[in-house]
This record gives sequence, structure tokens and C-alpha cells, in this order.
Amino acid sequence: MHASRKQASLPIPPHTSTPYSLSLSVFRLLLTKLFHPNVASSTGEICVNTLKKDWKSDLGIKHVLLTIKCLLIVPNPESALNEEAGKLLLERYDDYCARAKLYTEIHASEYPPRDHPRDLAKGLQHIRQKKTLSKKRKSLKEEKRPSKDSEQRLSLKWNGIL
Repeated sequence: MHASRKQASLPIPPHTSTPYSLSLSVFRLLLTKLFHPNVASSTGEICVNTLKKDWKSDLGIKHVLLTIKCLLIVPNPESALNEEAGKLLLERYDDYCARAKLYTEIHASEYPPRDHPRDLAKGLQHIRQKKTLSKKRKSLKEEKRPSKDSEQRLSLKWNGIL
């Protein structure tokens, strides 16, 4: 299996029971930016042995997806593609969680419904949320590297505590 931020290709092994045997299926994906030790933030590449050195062509898509799900739930900071995330996870877990939550708020918000009148209210709610996230992104870009104390206050502010 090969994956990039735009698409993933999945070779289908030869089976007599399927008309798709020996094909290479290409899937277009929307890959979300994650702050995770085992996900490269620039490319979306995933570091997991099942997809690299332990790969076997008879592994099914269910196994691959379960492996990725498990990795996302239980990170392996010792095998980090994102060294910053790995270091934070090991040394300052609360800061790691705050950064991961911020990435989630910015990059993993729900997409608006399309072309369906009954979902108009939900779409308007999404637009309001998107504007709020846009303001958060802008303030994040404008700020220089904050001190540890101001970083904690900023985290508390974004979490609605201050």
C-alpha cells in the first residue's frame, strides 16, 4: 500500500473469486493534518511496521485499517516520524495533548453539508465554527514563539478556561 496526502493505492492480490484480481486500485483521500508522533506532518506518511517492513500481500484492508486505528490510539514515540510530537509525548504529555487538540480543532472540523435545504442550519453553524477556527489560525500565526507560561495561558484561553 502506498499513501500520500492526495491519494492511496492498494494492490489487490490475485483471487479467482473476484473480478478485480491483480488490479491496483487508487483511492482519493482527504488526509487530515495530525499532530502525532507516527504521522509525518508534511506528507501524511504513517510509520507502522505492518505497512513497511512487515508488509504481506495477503493482509486485507480491514487489517491495515485496524493497524492504523490502533497506532493512532496508542502512539509509538520511539519510532517517531514527527520528532517534536514524539518528544512532547514522552517529556511533556499535557503539552502534547494540548497541541494535538489544537490541530484537531483547526484541521479536523466537520465538513458542511452540500446542496440539501434541510441541512441549511447545520451548514450555517459550520460556517460560524470555521470563522472561529480561522481566527485561531490567524492568532497562532501572528504570535511569535511564546514563553512556556504564555503558551499555557494561550492553551487555557483556547480551551475556554480563561
